Amino acid sequence: GAQAPQWLLTSFVDAMQQIGATATDAELEHEGADLIQRWNAPERQLHNLRRLMNTLTHIDEIASSAHDPDILRVAAWYYGAFLNKALEIKLGGFQANFAATRCIDHAHNRLTNLGVPDEVVVRIDELIAFVTRHRAPRTDFDAQVLVDADLAGLSVSPQEYKKIRCALRAELSELDDLQFVKARMALVKKLLSYETIYQSPLGSTWEDTARANLEVELTRLEREKAQLCQAAQTEDTDDTDDADDTDEVVEDSTT
Repeated sequence: GAQAPQWLLTSFVDAMQQIGATATDAELEHEGADLIQRWNAPERQLHNLRRLMNTLTHIDEIASSAHDPDILRVAAWYYGAFLNKALEIKLGGFQANFAATRCIDHAHNRLTNLGVPDEVVVRIDELIAFVTRHRAPRTDFDAQVLVDADLAGLSVSPQEYKKIRCALRAELSELDDLQFVKARMALVKKLLSYETIYQSPLGSTWEDTARANLEVELTRLEREKAQLCQAAQTEDTDDTDDADDTDEVVEDSTT
């Protein structure tokens, strides 16, 4: 993970105060430090502190179309309080709902304890859910800015996109290759199925590059899936042949 620059913690405290937190500066700094530690955990190869800083930068780039950018910034911080790891993906059928619920519960409790008004806390809960689904309502322009800022990382050079794919695979190392490919294909197809990936007016500038990266990745994933399935079928055939060559069959063997 990246080292946390001083401006990052200062910006968190400022955003919290702008959304109405009544906690002391020291309490807000302690909260920001805790979130930085979470984002900077060693197992985070992609969704790490650098990812958070990039998202905050992208919010600034397109925030002119948002009404409450500080609420979006705080939501971006708490969205990564827990990492969506392989277990959650498998349990949720390749959805991030389980991890999102933990992030929302954590954000709700912490923001409430830090004196953020109830209506703002509920709004941040809602925004985290939108980011998890990679989609915002058509009439919610602030949510569109946040979701687009999170997805802006897809609009990079092919070389950088390859690094993103490798980092994601390392982050989800608990999944076997076929599970990972299926999970990733589901998300890539979902994103490509949208008429536009980016919903905010300024986010549209990222559309063409992101879509091109996703289409190339989908082609790669389809090829990898075919190879993995073929290898699995070959392995099953070999196992069957070995069983046929066995002279003695044990009747009480496991099914």
